[in-house]
Amino acid sequence: MWGAGEEGAKTQLTYINGTRKTEIVKTITKQNFPDEYHGTYITTNVVNKQRNYFKSTLDGKTTWISESEFTFSSFGLKVLGFLFPG
Repeated sequence: MWGAGEEGAKTQLTYINGTRKTEIVKTITKQNFPDEYHGTYITTNVVNKQRNYFKSTLDGKTTWISESEFTFSSFGLKVLGFLFPG
C-alpha cells in the first residue's frame, strides 16, 4: 500500500548527490501520535529500523527519543558496522 501517514504506508525517497543516486523505501510500521512514530528504511545492502518516541516535559517542551537499528547485507558494510558500532 502506498498511502500517506498510516501504518503500512510506503514512500520511495530518491536522493541525488553529484552523480550518485540513492533510492530508499520508507515504510511506516507504527504511528501513535503524539507519543511514537516508527519506520523502516530499506536501500541497497542496508535496512534501518527507526523508532521515535516523544515525551512532554513539565516546561511544555518535547523530548525526542530516537532508536536506530541498522542491518547490513554486504561484506564491506558489515565490516564498517563492526568497526564503528553505534
